[in-house]
Amino acid sequence: LLSLLGAAVFGFHLDRRERGFVLVGRGRLGVALAGALAIAGSLFVSLSGARLGHWSTSASIRGELERSLLSERCEIVYAPSIPEHEAKLLARECDGHVREIEGWFQTRGPDRISVLVFESEAQKGRLMGAASTYIAKPWRREVYVQFARYPHPVLGHELAHVIAGSFGAGPFRVSGPFGGWLPDPGRIEGVATAAAPSDSALTLAQWSRAMLDLGILPPLSAVFRLSFLGENSSKAYTVAGAFIEWLHGAHGAAAVRGWYAGTELPALTGGKDLAQLESDWRASLAGEVLSPRVLEAARARFDRPAIFGRKCPHVVDRALDEANGRLGVGDVRGARERFEHVTALDPGHFGARVGLGSCSARAGDEADARRRFEELANDQKLHAVLRLAAEESLADLDLASGRSAAAVERYRRIEAGVADEDRLRTLDVKAAPTTEPSRAAIAALLVGDPVIGRDFGEAAALIGEWAATEPRDGLPEYLLGRNFYNAGRYREAARRLDRALDKGLALPRVQREALRLRVVLSCALEDPARGQEVLDRYRKLEGVEPAARLGVERMARRCGLQ
Repeated sequence: LLSLLGAAVFGFHLDRRERGFVLVGRGRLGVALAGALAIAGSLFVSLSGARLGHWSTSASIRGELERSLLSERCEIVYAPSIPEHEAKLLARECDGHVREIEGWFQTRGPDRISVLVFESEAQKGRLMGAASTYIAKPWRREVYVQFARYPHPVLGHELAHVIAGSFGAGPFRVSGPFGGWLPDPGRIEGVATAAAPSDSALTLAQWSRAMLDLGILPPLSAVFRLSFLGENSSKAYTVAGAFIEWLHGAHGAAAVRGWYAGTELPALTGGKDLAQLESDWRASLAGEVLSPRVLEAARARFDRPAIFGRKCPHVVDRALDEANGRLGVGDVRGARERFEHVTALDPGHFGARVGLGSCSARAGDEADARRRFEELANDQKLHAVLRLAAEESLADLDLASGRSAAAVERYRRIEAGVADEDRLRTLDVKAAPTTEPSRAAIAALLVGDPVIGRDFGEAAALIGEWAATEPRDGLPEYLLGRNFYNAGRYREAARRLDRALDKGLALPRVQREALRLRVVLSCALEDPARGQEVLDRYRKLEGVEPAARLGVERMARRCGLQ
C-alpha cells in the first residue's frame, strides 16, 4: 500500500511534454510530503523483511533456529526443541553420508555442508517457503530438512545434490543446457537418487524392469529435460536414478560427473549418444526377475498422474491433510466436512472416500463404515492395490470388534496381492493373535478403538498383559521396542529388541526387521560390538530382498561397521 501510494504521488507530479515526461510542482506540499513518507516507509518495510517476517535470509533463519554444532564435514543448525543428542547423531550420520557419496562420485565435495533442521513442516514453511519439500541449495552448500528419527530418510539425497554441485555448472551449480542456466531436473534428481538410494522394496533397476514389463517406462528423452516435471514423480525419479546408476556401473564415475557438468555423452562413453545408451540400459534390465504381485505394486505406484494431470491438486491435498488432521484429534464432524469437500472437487478420490468410512467408524456407525469400505473393495474401476487397502480397513474393523477369524481370513487374502515388505510384516502381525490378550493388544496398537482411536499408553498396558500370559513369545517385546524406537528412546528400544530376539520371533519378517532395527540402534548408540554381532546374524537370514540388504549394508558402512 505504501508503494502504491508513493507511485500515485509520483505520477501526480509527472507532466507529459513534447520531449517526454517531466516532473513538475503541483503546489500541494502535503501531497508531496505524503508521497515521500510513503516511499520511505515502503523502503523501510522492504528492508526490514526478515525482522517483520515477510521474507527470510540465511542469517534470520539461523537466528530463529538458534542451535548449531560442527562435525568433521557438516554444520548442523537446529531448532531448540530438537534434543542435542539427536543433533549430534544427525551430525555423525551426515559425515557418514558425505564420505559414502564422495566415494560414489570419486571426488571431494565442499569442506563443510550446512544442514538446517527445522522442528516441523510448519516451521520450515514459515521460514523458507517449502513446507513439505526437502530442499538443497548447492550454490550455498546448504540443505534444508525437517527433523526425523535416525537414520534420516532423505538427508543422503539432499547431501548428494550439494556434493554434485562441486562439479555442477552455472550460478546454481546444477546440471543443464546453456551452462546450467536452464536446469535439467532429470540429471539433477537422477544423480542424487543414484548416489544415495532410498530404502525401498525394490532396487532402482527392479522398479525400472517392472515399468518396462508394464509398458509404462518413459523414454529417456522425456526424462532428461524439463518434461521430467510432467511425469509422475515416483516414475521420473526412479527412471532417472536407475539410468544414472547403470551409467555409473557401465562407464564409471567420471562419465556421470562429466555429463552432469555439461559434457556431451558421446565424448564420455566411446561415441554412444543417449538413444544408444538407453538401448543398452533397457537390455540390462532383462536380468531383473520380478513376481506378478511386484508388477501390480509397480502399476499402483507409477500409474498415478503427475501433479499437472490432477484436478485441483493443491486444494485437494490441503483439504485432505486438514481432514486427516481433524480425524486424528477426534473432530469427526470437521473431518467429514473436509473429506466431502475433496469428493466434491474429485468424486473418485480414494483417500477421501476411505476417510469418510473412517469418519463413520469414529462416529460409532460401524454399519455405514462397512458399507463404504465394501463399496471401495468391490469397485472394479479402482486399482487392485487400492481395493486391497479398502479390504484391510474391513479386516481392521473385524479385529477391533473381536471377530478374529474373519479378520485373519481377510488379512491372508490381502497378503497374496501385496509386495511391500513393511506392509506384509504389518499384515503378519495383525494376523498373529491366537489368544484374546494378544488380539486386544495388537488391535489397540495397530488399529485402535473404532470410536476413540489409538493410544500407545493403553496399547503398552495390553502388550504387557499379553507378555505375562505368553512369556516365551518375543513378539510383544518387539512391538514395544519398535515403538520406543519411533519415540526416540533408543536404549529402551535396544533392550526390548534384545529380549525379543533372545525369546525368539516366529514371524520371519518380524525377525528380519528386529535385526535390522537392532543394527540401526547399535549405530545410534555407538555400540560397534553389538552392531557387528547383529549385522552378522542379519547377513545369514534367508528371504531378505536385495534392496533391503543393500540398505542395511550401506548404513552399517556409514556408521563404521564392516
